[in-house]
Amino acid sequence: GAAKHGSSNAKKARPVSIVTSILEPPPSPNLAATHTGPESIADSIPSELLESPTADVILRSSDAVDFRLHSALLSLASPVFRQMLEDRLAERTPGPPAKDSTAVCYGVIFVPEDSATLAALLSHVYPLTRPSPPSFSALKSLLAAAYKYDIAPLISSLRLALLSYLPSDALRVFAVAHRF
Repeated sequence: GAAKHGSSNAKKARPVSIVTSILEPPPSPNLAATHTGPESIADSIPSELLESPTADVILRSSDAVDFRLHSALLSLASPVFRQMLEDRLAERTPGPPAKDSTAVCYGVIFVPEDSATLAALLSHVYPLTRPSPPSFSALKSLLAAAYKYDIAPLISSLRLALLSYLPSDALRVFAVAHRF
């Protein structure tokens, strides 16, 4: 009842820093609901974001979808991603040299965004088809993520996309525009 509701509000209100995002995994999601069945969310994500054999970093979404990515692309697209990766390298304990001593693996980095938002964000980082957000809510989530990760070209295009909702939902458009 009420105690459960109050504790979840406290959890949502906790500020998340970049370091917290890297070091603390999000609460465990219901993996059975996330990864089973033919219509799982991962089925709608481009395979280039999930299965790259040359990936050197994994971003794990809040709903436990692993995105196998390339640190060079993330670093070029976002100063925030670049800093996250630099911090990750600084904190890692060097192990025995790998067969290919020039290879760097950043491991798994937990991010608070869900897989749909992260896939939409990454479709603007990678040379992929860039679909429009399917709803106002998706647009708002993507704009928040673009702002958080400081991806300026995406922020600009999403602000323009926000205008398409002006005739039907002026108050929410104003609220989102004011926030970003």
